[in-house]
Amino acid sequence: MKPVLDSVAVAPPGGSRPNYVQRLDAAWMNRVHRSGWQGWTLLAGGEDVMDQAVLFWEEGKGSHRALSLSLRLRRDSNGKVYDAISTMPGLQIFPGSIPYPRKQVVAGEVHPLDRQWSLVSGTARDAHLDPHTRVRYFPYEGPGSDVPFSAQGSLTLIREGARGMVDEVASMLAALTSSLRIDTRLSTGLDLELLYLRKLAWARRLNVHDDDPSRPLADRVARLRRTLGGALGLGDLAEVRRYDWRPRYGSNYNPWAAAVGTGEAGWPHWHLLDMEEALQGPLSRAWLVHDLASRAPHVGDRVARIIRSTGYLLSSEERWMRLGTPSQSIYMPQGALGAGSYVPMGLTEDPEKATLVFHRDLLRRMDHLAVPRVERAEALSPQIVGERIALETCRATPECDVYFKHSVSLVDALARINTDSESDRAKILDAFRAVGIRRLRGVPVENVVRMRA
Repeated sequence: MKPVLDSVAVAPPGGSRPNYVQRLDAAWMNRVHRSGWQGWTLLAGGEDVMDQAVLFWEEGKGSHRALSLSLRLRRDSNGKVYDAISTMPGLQIFPGSIPYPRKQVVAGEVHPLDRQWSLVSGTARDAHLDPHTRVRYFPYEGPGSDVPFSAQGSLTLIREGARGMVDEVASMLAALTSSLRIDTRLSTGLDLELLYLRKLAWARRLNVHDDDPSRPLADRVARLRRTLGGALGLGDLAEVRRYDWRPRYGSNYNPWAAAVGTGEAGWPHWHLLDMEEALQGPLSRAWLVHDLASRAPHVGDRVARIIRSTGYLLSSEERWMRLGTPSQSIYMPQGALGAGSYVPMGLTEDPEKATLVFHRDLLRRMDHLAVPRVERAEALSPQIVGERIALETCRATPECDVYFKHSVSLVDALARINTDSESDRAKILDAFRAVGIRRLRGVPVENVVRMRA
């Protein structure tokens, strides 16, 4: 999970061209092809797109190929998009039960099946931007909305009959701007550094803002670096060794193309720069766990299915709304969104009771939400987000849940799998061998998959 940037477009003499961190070219499009079901992120969107992340992926083959993008709008941009899509010709509004195509992940690629299913997930708005491109949007709504909190602002664009050419990507971005008034300009290094600093302030609950948008972007970034560094007791962050605003990605999970561990794919995430002391101190004995044993039968079959298909622990929205594969669900009942765009885990010092156990260094990810465990439904809400606590205080809490956004890679983060039977252990080991995985972080899979003590 090392930080990754695509080829940098260097500004010509005189600085007349922004220094974008990505080029929208054939090399970038090739990353979309190779990323399979995970897709590849275009860093773009200015002040409109959350995390400046627009995910592109392909589905199907030949004349049935489709090119899709997914993003989530910031709440401030909801009004203009809601108004624009509400006046489009052919608008359809799905209240409550929304049709989704069923799909399957085969050899790392997404293939639609010739049937649909319905998911109770709130009110969606569907419209056609042109004869080949359709859009679906879940708007932000007020209290009592039937749209799950974690899904509000989600937008998907699908272009049917795609040829897999970069000009199609450019056309989809242009449609977002012209028809929905979404800013789709590519991100520069300063854009991403400002984004990182804002995320750091939010993660550390610091009331720090870049309060003068009229100032040059470089000045705003430098000022926020100093202000945040002072609030954290670190001085100017530019001089801190671990300071790194660049996005990171999980491993490209395409075993059938021998690509495991050889590239990155999927949604971006960022790392906290000040977690090392906690990982060496209060959290030094902590493990992240996801327990299947008490929730679902046929644990061996379910874990093996994850390994053979995606190799990731996926959020409900990733499994069902984007990939259309409810069969990959590990414990959520069909038709429920649960934690929505987040993967729920527990934080414990006793990993033996859980099925999937992950390394504590996953806690470096900035996209987590840590909340005290209470008796409540697992759907995230503004109330739960408001109750989030610092990870360092979880050790003093009897139990703590930690939610990670989008997905968690087994290849990158799995420490062990606890099973209750030799047959379950054999099924899981067979699945690892079938996709060509012999080691996880240097440890033989035979030592990762264990019989529970």
